Amino acid sequence: MDLNKEELSAYEIYFLLVGEDTSKIKDILLRNGAKILNERPLEKSRLAYPIKKQVLAYAGSITFEIDPTVLEKLGVDLKLEAEIIRLIVTKLDLRKMPEEQKEPRVETFQRRRPSFSRERKKPENVSLTNEALEKKIEEILK
Repeated sequence: MDLNKEELSAYEIYFLLVGEDTSKIKDILLRNGAKILNERPLEKSRLAYPIKKQVLAYAGSITFEIDPTVLEKLGVDLKLEAEIIRLIVTKLDLRKMPEEQKEPRVETFQRRRPSFSRERKKPENVSLTNEALEKKIEEILK
């Protein structure tokens, strides 16, 4: 397929896989004339509910350029693949993307840790006199 750059549109596919192998998805994309721009590494995750009798899946995404007329055939080919549990293809606007994201690369992501700690802070031992306690009780009751 010899296509001009203007005829290609950028898309991103998000998917859930049974296994860790993305080569079948890449093969289907390349067979349909896609140019892979970016690939995020797979991340193993527990599903909120079973999908096709699976409770664990590998989530990932691939950014690619393809002729929009071939997109429907690509969708059919991807849906026939047994390893893919779920997928969604979204159209991207490359004009809004920074230049460094348009280049092919594999990104590595680290999971964010929660900013709070699981340990409870112990309250400081503050000893109040009876008079101070009585004042606080009066303030609360007012």
